[in-house]
Amino acid sequence: MNGDLDIIRAFLALDEDAEIPSAGPCSFFYEFFTDTALVLFLGEGDEYHAFYCDFDQELEQVRGENIQWNLGEEKNMLYLSAIFPPEDNPFLVHFAFDRTHGMFSDFLNHLREAGDFTLHLVALQYGRLYRNRSLPLTLPDSIRKNITA
Repeated sequence: MNGDLDIIRAFLALDEDAEIPSAGPCSFFYEFFTDTALVLFLGEGDEYHAFYCDFDQELEQVRGENIQWNLGEEKNMLYLSAIFPPEDNPFLVHFAFDRTHGMFSDFLNHLREAGDFTLHLVALQYGRLYRNRSLPLTLPDSIRKNITA
């Protein structure tokens, strides 16, 4: 079985718009992304990445500028929402963290300390997955300081 960093490295080795192979470390994406609007978190140490899968026309709305953030909590869950772009027709990507799960807690600690992560967009087309683009995202301090793992 491949570790998170093996999967991340195999994904990053793909060119933008390349089909994600269904064998090897990237086969994990085909096991996880069975539908659209799903977020996958991978990482260890101080390297954390989020992957968001959707259709191309939806991914076109995800841009790295003018992002608004919303943070919410309910029992063991912490919900972080990115709103792209906030004007006109907002598009939301929701990140849900179960604080009782070690990897989510580690990711949240990284977000609180570093305040940034990379969001990789994955396009679903006719049952196949394709690497779209990657966006470095930085949380505002007002959100960072309220993250609890």
